[in-house]
Amino acid sequence: MKQEIETGTTGTCKYCHQIRTIEHVSDSFTQEERDEIASHECNCKGAKEAREVDYQIQRAEAAIRQIVSKKDEDAAKIFAAGLRAMAEGDIQSIQVKAWDGMKYQMTRKEKKIVVKSVETNEEESSGDETE
Repeated sequence: MKQEIETGTTGTCKYCHQIRTIEHVSDSFTQEERDEIASHECNCKGAKEAREVDYQIQRAEAAIRQIVSKKDEDAAKIFAAGLRAMAEGDIQSIQVKAWDGMKYQMTRKEKKIVVKSVETNEEESSGDETE
């Protein structure tokens, strides 16, 4: 059974509330899905900012997979949990210090999110000697 494709369907941008015509949409799409497409395609300031946030998140997710996930899945989960807040400018940095001596950092610099890992070989003593 072939899906029917409508042309000339409308959706409303969730940022500027402009009604937009969206092309090549399946008749099975809900109005909410059509509004999401219209929002994604809109050229208003809010839509552009949302696309920039999504782009930052995608790039940071790739960096997290490349640098952190392979070494420490828990640290990667912590970064993933704070990623949207960082991309939206609510958080400047997140740092996770792992038991194996690795330190993972995710920092927002201008409109980029930078992910890095640093191996720390710190020595610490409480002064107690037990033999």
